Formats: sequence, structure tokens, C-alpha cells
Amino acid sequence: MRYLDNVKYLLNNFIFSSYREEFKYTATHGTEFLISKDNFYISDLLKYESYHITNTDKKYHNLEFIKLLKSIGNCNYMDFDNAILQDKPIILQMELHPGDHGFDEMIKYYFRKLFLDKRVLNGMVSGKIKLILYFGFEADSFSSNEFHSIGTHTNYYQMFDTVFSEYSLPKNSIIILSSNSLGDVQEAEYYKNKNIKLGTIFANMYERNTFVHTKGDINFDYTFDEHLENINNSKNRVVRVSRTQHYTRDVMLYYLYKSKNEYDTIIEQNKFYDDILFLKKLDKAKEISNKLGYDIGRYFNYTPSDISKLKSKLPYIASEYEKINPFDKNAIYSNETIPHDIYYNSICSWVSTSIPDRSTQVFLNSSTFNPMLYYHPLIFHGNPNTKKELNRWGYKSYDFFTNTDDLDYMDDDIERLVHSINTIDRIYNTSKNQLIQMIADSRDVLEYNRNLLFECKSIEHTLIKLYDLLNE
Repeated sequence: MRYLDNVKYLLNNFIFSSYREEFKYTATHGTEFLISKDNFYISDLLKYESYHITNTDKKYHNLEFIKLLKSIGNCNYMDFDNAILQDKPIILQMELHPGDHGFDEMIKYYFRKLFLDKRVLNGMVSGKIKLILYFGFEADSFSSNEFHSIGTHTNYYQMFDTVFSEYSLPKNSIIILSSNSLGDVQEAEYYKNKNIKLGTIFANMYERNTFVHTKGDINFDYTFDEHLENINNSKNRVVRVSRTQHYTRDVMLYYLYKSKNEYDTIIEQNKFYDDILFLKKLDKAKEISNKLGYDIGRYFNYTPSDISKLKSKLPYIASEYEKINPFDKNAIYSNETIPHDIYYNSICSWVSTSIPDRSTQVFLNSSTFNPMLYYHPLIFHGNPNTKKELNRWGYKSYDFFTNTDDLDYMDDDIERLVHSINTIDRIYNTSKNQLIQMIADSRDVLEYNRNLLFECKSIEHTLIKLYDLLNE
């Protein structure tokens, strides 16, 4: 099996390490941004204990792969000072953060400072060190100029091309891991017949987080029949959770409030934008709804009183666990894991993927994968091509439940939003018995996606691609 042979090669031929220093810069407006720090993503993938789900007797991913790790042992990890003294080549892991997309600053305050350590620079030039940059928490396009950057470099590829040229680095001496599912296509278009020296791995880096980052009690033995029983006994139709802010998520929350469907919804949100742009998006949603002949346009009418009343309801807390066990006030709200208890007593999930107005990325993250574990059909408000990419990674789509136009090919994010809200509105206006019957009739799709999630194919894709890049 090629996968297992590739893994054996990685385990037998490399030392894994991380560079334990933080690299930061201060933008012109005074905000300090982290560019890079240590990371352990690849070495964690090559540890036997990584595949045991905490507080359970369950494992995820490929059982033959897990047996191999158990028999051979984990990857050889050393701190950098020791690793550089060894004869074997080094996989040196770090993170890359976008900050405010100041690409010139990334070169000046990260790469140039990192390469002052001649052990790193000389090691990369000689081929002894491969620098692996984890960018899996983002899905930025590397080829487009959508960040309004000021300076010499206007996209990631330009920045990396300069670094490779300036330091005479060999091909694939830097390899970056990204969650942009459109990355391979964009890269082929950007470079065409030109030579690319940067190594790239585009995969669903957050797929494994469903099993790695958990909070509260979780039942990984949860069966389809249990789920049918739970939703039969629950009044909730939809889960709609967001830890991060976005105008379109605020429009969705406003719809739930105005339609009074919030009372049959599990909602997570702690604040929303109540500025002029938010009101303009409500106006546009109403205009599109009326143009399409949807009945939901009336829910986008607003008055100052409406806005004030909705603000007074914040925060919405979805998880019963977090109502009892609130997280630390010093924690970053947007980075906090949402407990899985929100999925047991609801029929479906409205999923707003990361930065849905961008057409240059598809980011399938935890908001997509977590509800799959609990047999939820997904109603997306996502980037164009979200459904296509979900299918490309092997998952089956939820057309049986959404019954809407194909949002993959709609360029306007508010138009996609209106279509998804109209689908949600239809769900609220369909009898619960009929909805549950639709779930029961689609058992094969919902169980298939859950089982595929347990396989976490993104891990295999990542490690095979890493092997290929190391051997080009």
C-alpha cells in the first residue's frame, strides 16, 4: 500500500523539529501581528497517540496506519539545537500567520530574521532542512491580490518567489500547508508553464479537529436510531452557530429574530455589526428576496427598535455545557471549541463557511465536519464551489434536504445567503414529522458521510503529498 510505504519512509529518514521563537511586526496603525511561531502539525500526524480520541476507547483514521505507528514507533522528534547536530535531514515545522497581509513585512520581519540563524539558512540551501509552514487555519488564495496590500509584493506567491530567489533556495525547501480547497487549481493557473519552487499541500486540515479538539461529554458511539429518537423529542429544527463575526451571519441572525424562528433554533453568537453596512446588506437581502418571489423579504425590514431589541438578547449561547461551564474570560472567543452537545437535539445545521464572500477560496472547517458526525444535513452559506469541493473530497451532498438552486455558481454572496435563508425558512414551515421522515429516508447518505469523516482522508492526502514533494 503506497500510503503506508510513504509513512515508513518519513519515519525512517527524517528528524522532526520546530523552531521555538515568535516573529512579530507592528503595522502602521500600531497593531502588533504574529507572523510565525513553532508548530507540530506534521509530527503530530506521525504519533500513535494522536489517533486515540480523548476520554474514549475510540480511534479515527486508518487502522492499518495506526498499527504501523504502534509497531515502528512515533516519528523521531528533537529540539532544533539537537536535531541540527544529527546526520539525518530535518523537517522543521513553523506556523505562518497572515497578519494584515503585509507581504513585504513578512519577508523583513520573519524570513530575514529567521535566516540570520545560519544553521537554518545553510541547512535549507544544502537540502538538509525542509521548512514546513502550517497555514491550515486559513484558506487565503496565494495567487490573488484581494488584501489591498501596499508594497512590492501583492500576493503570497510573489513573496515566496522573492524569498527563494534572494536566498538561492532549492525547490521545495519551503513547503506550506493550506486549507484552501481551490489552491491546486489556482496554483496551476498562476504559474502555468513557469517554474514553481514553493512546495504546497492543499487539504482539509481541520477535518481531524472533530476528533482532536473536543469539549464536554461526547458520544462517539452515537447511532442513527438514537438521533431519530432525539429529534423526535426535540422542538429544535436548526443549529446555527458562529464564533467569528461576518455580516452575512448577522443577517441570518436578524432573520431568525424577526421571523421568531429563533425559538426553534440552537444559536451561538455574542455580538453583531449594527452599522450602516449591516443595514445595507439587510436592504439588499430584501431586494433579492422580493425579486425572486420569496416570502422572506419582510423579515429584512428594520427599525432602530428592532436592532436594539436584538442586541439586548446577546449573547446567544448554544451549548448547555457552556451555560454551566463558561470559558475563561481571557480566552479568544473565536478560537474556542464549540461543544458537540449542540448537535444531539436538532435536525440540521446552517453552515456559514469562513469568509463566504470570497470566491477565491473554499474552506471546509469544523463548522462543516462536526455536524456530519451527528447525521445533520448541511444547508450552506459558503463560498462558490463549496458543494463541488465537498464532493471532490468524497462526501455526498445534501440535495435531498436543501431542494434549492445550486449555490456553487452564484457569484453574489448576498444572493447565495438569501437562497440559503429561504431553504431554512422552508424547513421551519415544513411539519416536523415530514422533516424527520426525510432524515430517515436518507440514512445511507448521512451514515456514509459520518463514516468517511472517521477515516479523515485529508491525513493520507497530506502525508502522501509531503512524500512526493520531498522526493521531487
